[in-house]
Amino acid sequence: MTKIDTIEIFGATLGRDISQEGGSCGDYLDVYNRYLDEVKKIMPMGSVYTNKFVLFLLGWNGDLGNTMSFIEYVVKGGEDINLWLKESYKSEWRRRPPTS
Repeated sequence: MTKIDTIEIFGATLGRDISQEGGSCGDYLDVYNRYLDEVKKIMPMGSVYTNKFVLFLLGWNGDLGNTMSFIEYVVKGGEDINLWLKESYKSEWRRRPPTS
């Protein structure tokens, strides 16, 4: 599945063309403030799609470990975004997921 296919799936799920929204967020606070409801609409599709959607909003330059942490703690868990931002950059694990 290509990025274009994925974007079309997101657009169909959200009911609009989102092709111009890629890279529209500079950080996770932007995602939270502007697209939290949309991220929640993508979540039933599964974690792979949810991660891809957040990375798409960040311009595919986001970090998968931080994205997974953001979804788990903030979107699903309801953690305060400001606390998560403060803690996410303190925690070595959230900056760089453990290697196997």
